[in-house]
Amino acid sequence: MSTLYLDRNDLEVSAESRHLRLRAADGLSTTVPMRLLERVVVRGRVGLDSSLLGLLAEAGIAITFLGARSHKRRAILLGSGGQDASRRLLQYRALHDATLKVEIARQVLDRKLGASLAGIDTMLEQRPDCRHALHKSRRTVAAMQSGLPAGDCDTMLGLEGAAAHAWFQALAAVLPEQWGFAGRNRRPPRDPFNSCLSLAYTLIHSDACQVAWSVGLDPMLGFLHEPLHGRESLACDLVEPLRPRIDLVFWRAFAERRFQSHHFSDTAQGCYLTKPGRQRFYPLWEAHAAPWRRYLRLTCVKLVKALHDAKNEAA
Repeated sequence: MSTLYLDRNDLEVSAESRHLRLRAADGLSTTVPMRLLERVVVRGRVGLDSSLLGLLAEAGIAITFLGARSHKRRAILLGSGGQDASRRLLQYRALHDATLKVEIARQVLDRKLGASLAGIDTMLEQRPDCRHALHKSRRTVAAMQSGLPAGDCDTMLGLEGAAAHAWFQALAAVLPEQWGFAGRNRRPPRDPFNSCLSLAYTLIHSDACQVAWSVGLDPMLGFLHEPLHGRESLACDLVEPLRPRIDLVFWRAFAERRFQSHHFSDTAQGCYLTKPGRQRFYPLWEAHAAPWRRYLRLTCVKLVKALHDAKNEAA
């Protein structure tokens, strides 16, 4: 176990000898060793006192708080991170080096487009009956990757948006029509597939924040996604190449009927996973998340090296 999901109202959590004691309202109780945990995800009314929060933070265990009636992240506690402030100074320096900044952003976008092409190829193998729509999307994404400019980040973000539109058109072609998916929507998600993507993107974004912080980088300072108030822009950069891989996992899950209509609640406030739906979602997510988290860590380590190399070349 590396992630503990606390998704039960009126659950009380306390610390006992380096273990977490979970007590439900019906009196049931269990313990979880803290040494097994890297992160905790909290949803709903869960009791956690300040001393426990401090203990988790000291152990480097990140805590993500989700909304009680949505998949939106309300807060994140990252805990102790990298102690080498020089890495953040290098990050700040790179943001003011136009050539280096654009090159890092270009690499992010290139990896995202490559993952999208690989994903469409997978769809073509499994759904040749949809080849017309899939080939159309593939041509759009391939043209963007082959003609990727060395221009500014605004231009590249525009390309990323156009490529994402083509990618979601491909997904819309292969997803069963019963789910009503016509493209990406959020805040709130309006169909079951988008509901799963919203929760998945929230979780992987929190993982990216945790990894960046743990290696001494500032999650707020991105390259393709420029710094913006209230946004962890580096985390946005880190997860972009993972989005197509995540989408494919849930496409397969829906195609295999692992989710049913009763796993979702469709209201005027949006479409969200019900408790039974989340019980399906969390195991599926954890079954695939380990390599994505390794990718995030490796990417951050490579970024730190690239920032050091750029400094040495400039010296």
